[in-house]
Amino acid sequence: LQGTIVALPFGIGYKDGYCRRCDRYTRTIQNIIDKGYNVYVTDIIKIWTDEYIDKSKLKVSDVDITMLQDELDLLKNNNCNVAGIVCWGKTSFNAIKNIVQDTLYVPDPSQMNVNYWKKTYNVDGTSGSIVKKATELILDSIVKRF
Repeated sequence: LQGTIVALPFGIGYKDGYCRRCDRYTRTIQNIIDKGYNVYVTDIIKIWTDEYIDKSKLKVSDVDITMLQDELDLLKNNNCNVAGIVCWGKTSFNAIKNIVQDTLYVPDPSQMNVNYWKKTYNVDGTSGSIVKKATELILDSIVKRF
């Protein structure tokens, strides 16, 4: 469609992606892969429009939930063992916490959330310290489940 951009979640791999500091997501995902875990990356919002530039208008629709459930069913039907789902940010967590078991909330590592990371997790607020802590939170959660 004219004006439509197809990209990985968070704009990973898209040069002019809509996410600032996408490297934080990429590095966290890579850290988990480096520890020997398989990772499937998706986004709770399946279709992005110009209205989502204003984050206050960001809404998860029934279509988004249905598409996510279809993705999870495909993984299950192909014998992919899913240890849990990591939700970066409250939007995704609130949308699926009552639908999918083993859902882990991890604060969004974006630049806009640095003060939260500093106060809550006592990190210095650099990109590296946030990535390290996000990786630790995710891996600790995975280990507790097995």
